[in-house]
Amino acid sequence: MKRRKFIQGIGVLLAGSHWLVACGKDEVNPNGRSVIVAGAGIAGLAAAQKLREKGFSVIVLEAQEKAGGRLRTDRTLGLAFDEGASWIHGPGGGNPLTTLAQKASANTFLTDDDNIVVFDTNGTSYADTFLESSENQFNNALDAVRNAGNLNQSFQSVFSSLYPSQMNDRLWKYMLSAFLEFNTAGDISKLSSKYFDDDEVFPGDDLIITNGYDKFTDYLGKNIDIRLNTRITAVDYSGNKVIVTANNQTFEADHLIVTVPLGVLKNNTISFTPALPSEKSQAIGRMQMGNVNKFLLVWNNAFWDTNLQYIDYTPDTKGKFNYFLK
Repeated sequence: MKRRKFIQGIGVLLAGSHWLVACGKDEVNPNGRSVIVAGAGIAGLAAAQKLREKGFSVIVLEAQEKAGGRLRTDRTLGLAFDEGASWIHGPGGGNPLTTLAQKASANTFLTDDDNIVVFDTNGTSYADTFLESSENQFNNALDAVRNAGNLNQSFQSVFSSLYPSQMNDRLWKYMLSAFLEFNTAGDISKLSSKYFDDDEVFPGDDLIITNGYDKFTDYLGKNIDIRLNTRITAVDYSGNKVIVTANNQTFEADHLIVTVPLGVLKNNTISFTPALPSEKSQAIGRMQMGNVNKFLLVWNNAFWDTNLQYIDYTPDTKGKFNYFLK
């Protein structure tokens, strides 16, 4: 099964005293208008690049010391290790990242979820037939939880009531972690029993970027005025212009596009005047953020089967080092 899925993001657009409505490609008329983009992640840079191409005057304000948002490529060991995003999940069906990767000269490698061996704690591997049967049972269990779930119960509470013995089974804990929690970056105790996997997804086997996801940042950031280390603290869109305060400076524009992370909005580190519409603030309040940690391990010589793509492990503790991509 697919371990990660493409999740569509939500942007906030502010203009003077009204909310912007997205225009069709033939309706865009810059007329010397200016735009500030808050956040130099991939969404902010893509928006800035498109606006610049259409003739708008654009600046991007970024709080970090670098562009890219959660994209961060580390090359200190002589290879490109992406601490943040590193995949294109579902490269088919018109996924814009696939086209962008080609334009940005990002090298891709097709991953194979079936090229895997799963080890138990005693060092023995699970038989392929047993794994396939168990995964089919797991998928059926997901459907059962979804059908029995409701808005007031977590995935864990419903799953444990339906499958109490599986909660302590190492293989099932592995599948819950590697197939569900890794997809959503959330513990099953925090996932909705009804909408735990309610994502948009493109078709096709996943691709991994081998020469660094910062290729996307480099490409999208070309010819863009990006102000790094510029942390926004206030936005006033009560008048005909948007006034943005950052680093005790003020920036003025006709429009503002907000692409900052959910955590920034949840912590209210940016004050908005007037306050964001209730449907936006309520959605921000309801949404939660998860966490997936990556570790890069390097050996001088391989001691594993180099024909394998994935080496997985079923530890006693759910979610602890059970998923390795070699």
